[in-house]
Amino acid sequence: MSHKSQGVYNQLVKLAGKLFPSEDEIHQIECLLNEHQNLDPTTLLSVTRTQAVVPQVYYNLQSRRKENSTVSFLDQFFIQAEEYLERKKKIMEMLLADLEHYATHAQRESVKFMVIKGACLQYLYPSESFRQFKDVDLVISKETVWKGIDIFKHIRYHPKRIRLESHPYSELASTEVYANTLGIVQMMDLDGYRGAFDIHLGSFPGCGDSILESEIWERATTFLVGSQEVLMPSLEDCILITCAHVTRHGYTPLKELNDIYAGLRYTEYNLDWDYLYHFSRKNTLQTILYGILKRLESDYEAKLPEEITSKLKPDRFERLASKFIFRPGKLNLNFHGGRQLFLGRFLQSFVLYRYYRQRTSFLRAVKESLLGMYFLFQTGRPYRLWKQRKTRSSHSNRRTVIVPIEASNGTERWQINRISLQKVQQFAEKAGISVAWIGKGIMAWNAGHRYELLLTPHGIYAQSPYDGKLEEETLKEIQRVAYQVSSRLVEVQAILAGNLPLKSG
Repeated sequence: MSHKSQGVYNQLVKLAGKLFPSEDEIHQIECLLNEHQNLDPTTLLSVTRTQAVVPQVYYNLQSRRKENSTVSFLDQFFIQAEEYLERKKKIMEMLLADLEHYATHAQRESVKFMVIKGACLQYLYPSESFRQFKDVDLVISKETVWKGIDIFKHIRYHPKRIRLESHPYSELASTEVYANTLGIVQMMDLDGYRGAFDIHLGSFPGCGDSILESEIWERATTFLVGSQEVLMPSLEDCILITCAHVTRHGYTPLKELNDIYAGLRYTEYNLDWDYLYHFSRKNTLQTILYGILKRLESDYEAKLPEEITSKLKPDRFERLASKFIFRPGKLNLNFHGGRQLFLGRFLQSFVLYRYYRQRTSFLRAVKESLLGMYFLFQTGRPYRLWKQRKTRSSHSNRRTVIVPIEASNGTERWQINRISLQKVQQFAEKAGISVAWIGKGIMAWNAGHRYELLLTPHGIYAQSPYDGKLEEETLKEIQRVAYQVSSRLVEVQAILAGNLPLKSG
C-alpha cells in the first residue's frame, strides 16, 4: 500500500470521526469519497477503530449515503461497522446494567465511588453518534476501597490483579490512607463476556509516579444509570483526567478530542478556566492541555477564551512536546504505531521531567526522566517490569502486583467473609509471627518471606509477576499456606471476637 493511500484513510477518518463536522468538512468527506472509490473497507474500519470513533464515522458516512451511492466500498464498510457496533453495544449495555447493580449494593454498604472517563460522558453525545466505551473506570473513596472491591463479588466479578503503588512525590501519598495503595484494580467478569471494570485507588494515575491531585470529590456531579444516581467528575476534572490519560499512553485518539469538544459545546465554553489552569500546572499537565486546546481551535473551530491559551504560556519545548500526541504513524495505519510510539515516548519523558523537577532537584529529575524514557522504550511503562514472582517492597520498588488467593488445601477451602486485621496483629504478636502494615487496610503476614500473604479486611492476596499470573505449583503452595493461616485465624477470632469471620466452604 502506498504512503498516499495510507494518508487518505487517515484523512477520511479524521474528518468523519468528528462530532458535529462542519459543512466544509462534510464537503471534504464527499470529495475524498468521490476521488477514492476503491478504498478497502476492512482497512478503513481498522483505522477507525484505532481512533475509537467507529460510531461517529459510521453515522457521518451513513448520513451522506445518498450523495455517495456510487461509492461501492461503503456498502461493505457499513456491514462490517454494523456488526462491530452491535457487539460493542451489547457489552456496553451489560456493563451499564452491572454498574447499576453495583451502585445498588454500594449505596446499601455506604461505599462512595465515582464513574470517570467514557462511561459517564454519554449525555454529551447524540444517540445516533454515541460515545463508545469498552470498560468502566471507577474511583472508590480511600476509606471504603476494600469494601468497594469486595462488593463486586455480588455481581459476579473478581479482581484479576491489583497494582499497589507508592508515590513518593505526591502530596496525596503522604497521608496514611493513601500510602502504598495508589494503583489500579482490574475487575474481570466470571462469565468472561461482560467486559471489565477498572478501579483506581487514587483519583487517576498519570505517567510514572504522578497521581491526579485535584478537587475531584468536592466538585463531583451526578448522572443516572438506570434507576441509580451515580457520581461523576465535573467537566473540568474530566478534562484533567483526559490529560493524565494522555501522559500514561503518549498519544490521544480522536475519541478524547471529541470528549472535550462535546463538553465545551455543552457548556458553551463556560468552564472554570481558572480551575483548569491551576490544576493543570499543579499536576504538570499544562503541556498536554495546551496541545489539546490548540488542536481543538484549529481542527474543531473551538472558540476558546484567549486568556486560557495565553495564560498557559508554553515555552518552545512545551509547544514542540505538545505536538507529539497528534501525529499518526505514516508507516503504520495504526494511530499508535511505530512512529507515534517513538514520538510519544519523548512526550512522556518530557512530562516526567517536568513533574519531578517541580518536586525535587534538577539531577533527580533528569535521572528519573531518563530512566523513565529507557523503560518506556523497553516495556511501554516508565518503570521496570518483572516476570518472576518474588516478594517486593513497595518502599524500594514503588509498586507491587497482588492477586487474590483462595485458602485451600486441595480438598477443602475456606470461604473468607471478613478479617479483623487488628485481631490478626494481636495474634501475630503473641505467636511471634512477622507482620507489617504496608498501607491502609493491607497487612503483610510473614512479611518479606517466600510465602508472604497480604491480608485485607475482605480477602487474602499474594504478590505475583507483573502480569498477575502465578505458576500452578506456586499457586497451590500459596493456597495451602493461606488455608493454614485461615484455620489459625478462625480459632483466635472465635475467642477474641465471639464470632467466625472465616467459615468452611
